[in-house]
Amino acid sequence: RQEGKTRTVKSTYDISVLHMKFKYFVEHTYDPEQRCMVFNLDYDRRSDLDDSVGYWYVMPTGRAASRVYYSCECKLRGWVPGPVYSLMTKE
Repeated sequence: RQEGKTRTVKSTYDISVLHMKFKYFVEHTYDPEQRCMVFNLDYDRRSDLDDSVGYWYVMPTGRAASRVYYSCECKLRGWVPGPVYSLMTKE
């Protein structure tokens, strides 16, 4: 879906951590003028995550180089074992 200069894309993610599987649905909104993409859960669908929000930002640093910033906050739904939590939150 495209509104003005922004573009929205919806994606499905299936991940597996140790013996646990998670499926979640994300809505990404890309703004090329701002060189930024923000994302959040697609709240119209039921995900195994309670919430997830974040962004990607690209800052040009030269003719052929850029610095990319990424930030994400995620809230798990319910209890998960410590080792699974550690792997999912690893930087």
